[in-house]
Amino acid sequence: MKFFIAKFLAVLIFMINYQLATAANYYLSASGNDTKSGLTPTDAWKTISHLNSQINNFTPGTHIFFNRGDKFSGQIDLNISGTATAKIYFEAYGIGINPIIDGCVSTNMWTNYSANIWKTEITNGSIQQVFENNKRLLAARYPDTGFLRMDLAAGNTGFIDAALNQSVGYFNGCNVIMQNIDWAWEYRKVLSSSAAGAISFAPTDYITENDVGYFFNNKLAFVTREGEWYFDTSTKFLYMYSLVNPTSKSITASVFEYGIKCDWNTQNIVITDLNFLGQSKTAIWYRGASASNLSITSCKFFNQYNFGAELMGDSIKVINCTFENIGGTAIDGFTITNFKFSNNRFLKIGVEPGVGNGGTGSFQAIKIWEGNNATVSNNIIDSTGYCGITINASNGLIEKNIINNTLLTTSDGGALYSWSSSAHHNVYKKNIISNVKGNVTARPAGTYKIVNALYMDNYVYNVLLTENVIYNVEGNGIVINAGAHDNVIEKNTTYTCNAGICFSDWLAGNTVYNNRMHHNIFYANKNNSISILVQSNDNNYNVLAESDSNYLCNPFAAEVAHYEWSTPQNFTLAQWRSFTTHDMHSKQSFYTWVFPVDSSMLIVNKGNNDTLHTFSSAVSLDNIVVDSIVLTPFTSQIVILKKSAVVYTFNGNGNWSNPSNWVLNKIPATTLSPGAEIIIDPIINGECLLDLERYLPAGTKLTVAPGKKLNIKGNFILQ
Repeated sequence: MKFFIAKFLAVLIFMINYQLATAANYYLSASGNDTKSGLTPTDAWKTISHLNSQINNFTPGTHIFFNRGDKFSGQIDLNISGTATAKIYFEAYGIGINPIIDGCVSTNMWTNYSANIWKTEITNGSIQQVFENNKRLLAARYPDTGFLRMDLAAGNTGFIDAALNQSVGYFNGCNVIMQNIDWAWEYRKVLSSSAAGAISFAPTDYITENDVGYFFNNKLAFVTREGEWYFDTSTKFLYMYSLVNPTSKSITASVFEYGIKCDWNTQNIVITDLNFLGQSKTAIWYRGASASNLSITSCKFFNQYNFGAELMGDSIKVINCTFENIGGTAIDGFTITNFKFSNNRFLKIGVEPGVGNGGTGSFQAIKIWEGNNATVSNNIIDSTGYCGITINASNGLIEKNIINNTLLTTSDGGALYSWSSSAHHNVYKKNIISNVKGNVTARPAGTYKIVNALYMDNYVYNVLLTENVIYNVEGNGIVINAGAHDNVIEKNTTYTCNAGICFSDWLAGNTVYNNRMHHNIFYANKNNSISILVQSNDNNYNVLAESDSNYLCNPFAAEVAHYEWSTPQNFTLAQWRSFTTHDMHSKQSFYTWVFPVDSSMLIVNKGNNDTLHTFSSAVSLDNIVVDSIVLTPFTSQIVILKKSAVVYTFNGNGNWSNPSNWVLNKIPATTLSPGAEIIIDPIINGECLLDLERYLPAGTKLTVAPGKKLNIKGNFILQ
């Protein structure tokens, strides 16, 4: 046995050493030569196509380097794996910006087709998107803007619109883009069209409805405006509307589907310091039941048509990356375990209906559908068509994400969203969510806009929602939906929401129950808003096991809670306590106003350092005078600013921060009360230099005397 073990170890060591010994570094450069060895920067290869021809020969431990500042057009087809001790690496070398893996080809030799329509031949792919200076151009559509409306729906295979009076077959082969359901846009190719406006297509996931908005694209006759384009798949000609010959412009067309496409079940790959541009499907495709150990760090993803990354498997990391202008979803994870998505930035994801894959679950920054052991943290998300983050996974930590401007093209979702019994034992902590919009302009008239910030949808259970900050929501702050149970809601702050928290027991037989709530601030400072909303279709309002020590603040009315649907009822705090025995130690607003007067202010620290805020005249929610507060990272505080006629006058010369430059040595407070005024009136030939950061809330006044100078070196933050 000892001899066998020794022999096995010797063979194992030999194999590891053999792998390390035979692994090599390979270099690619835009000025390289594919006939050379590729083994040094001076002998670098030139093209991805040559890399693909050699990649089967690579062994674990191989490093593939791309020269910084260069662009490489093509798709890397990876059909080998690394090992746990010798991975396959895709990296950058040299000086400059990250190298670019480009999914596009440049266009040239445009010829005039008719009037202001030009054409060029592209034979190496089917065009999904076209760019000018890397800005996505609009695929020609009808109508040019807005939507047409369905007069008569025909199940999920068509509709009639009597306004369509074009000839028989006119729309055949076009794409029809329609919002058949609040949360998704669906795309289908038109199979037949009649002169009476009857349109048919392959079945959609959702049934069409009368008055649904839609538009067409993908037809040469629609090319009528500057920058619009159409690609004829049969002739391979790309057509574009332009007032000048597009040859003089930087026009590129997306022809390569992937940036790096890995074989099913690939393992042990590292991708770092690469940029991916304009792929017609996905930048990085990494999937398989046994796929594992992928690390993507410090990469940038721009203008992918469907996804930035499609991921599946175990032990996957995406860290310190940027995703921008992705047509569908930036990170799409399916059956993914032990994953970490942290310190990434997402901008303009899924905000153009008609671009991307469409359908359920699209238009998101991060979507995880089934998984376990997640860490999703410190991501910054701004502008998504649907949800910012969807986590249908378990045992995860979702914390310190900043999510802004979501649900821009859809409705019935959440900025931070989980659905189904697959989502359990997660912690959602210190996320900052703002400006959740909702959009139903293409839905039938009268459609109610369902908008939620932190949304625990049907059957989510045993999750902890804690220390989240939510504000400026065109719907509800926190929602616990049908069948969701045994969840804890603690230490959260909601502000400017229709309801601070909503329990919605809308699905018969799927009760919301056994949830616990304490130490939250539900500040209901929108017109007709409420701190607690409970909805039930089957007269079941017993959604809470306990609730206490909350701030239930409604500055415009005495009511703090409301029942809807089966048995509508409003509750003052005293009535709520008597009726439910909850919130015996909770508090209500000390101050009341008549809408729209509101002297409250929410101050949020989105940074990683403490921030100091001083006040000229303010009180806390407990009506205690507040001179200053220090906010630790990812926290907030609501203060009540007492209106005053305080005037601060700068009459010296030099820095704002110098008390001697102000009348009575009185420097304006960090955060001013509404009604305060700042007058900038330096000495002759002098100036006021703003050398620090100051907040100007609504209702304050800043006056610069005629002929006087205010030099802004710091920041004026308008709130």
